[in-house]
Amino acid sequence: MPSIKSILTDIQTLPLNQVEELLSYLEEFLVLGSQVGQVCEEVK
Repeated sequence: MPSIKSILTDIQTLPLNQVEELLSYLEEFLVLGSQVGQVCEEVK
């Protein structure tokens, strides 16, 4: 598994549009994960 430092280095070499796409994906992933956590708490 690559280190965080190598991943960040790889990201820094990407074109801006790919960085924006990656950030958008990560934002969606985090928001959905947060919503799943909320639903689980409500079900309990």
